[in-house]
Amino acid sequence: MRKPLNVVLLVAALVAASTVSRAQTLSSSPVGSTFVVTGSQKAPWAQDSFGDESAGSRALQGKRITFGAQAISGPQPMACRKPSYERVAVEPDGLFQGGLKAPAKDAAALGFPPGKAASLLTGCEVDYHFLDADHALFALDNRIYRIERAKRR
Repeated sequence: MRKPLNVVLLVAALVAASTVSRAQTLSSSPVGSTFVVTGSQKAPWAQDSFGDESAGSRALQGKRITFGAQAISGPQPMACRKPSYERVAVEPDGLFQGGLKAPAKDAAALGFPPGKAASLLTGCEVDYHFLDADHALFALDNRIYRIERAKRR
């Protein structure tokens, strides 16, 4: 009798540990951090020439976005004077306001791990979907932009 109980307890502990690990990933906050725009690509939903690279998309390359407690600083429209941060876990079909045509496939191609993505809703014009604690994506003008946490100087 003792062996089966030990196995059940071990399995329960492993399940609990993986749940806590995933919850910690979803609860990490970028608030207080600066991110840099490192690249962009045409969004999967964009058709024809909509979302093609432009002077505007190239101009965002290297720009910094700082998630402050009271404001988001950065270029427009990412800048926001009074963000209302909400961290949520979003299924692939909810990423980019439901814009992915083949959600699971498109999310994987963009670099998201399987399952829900940790997302930061800002209450402003732009929301951010995190690939991991240091990398996120946002959509603007039919392009997907990649941001990376800035290295401390």
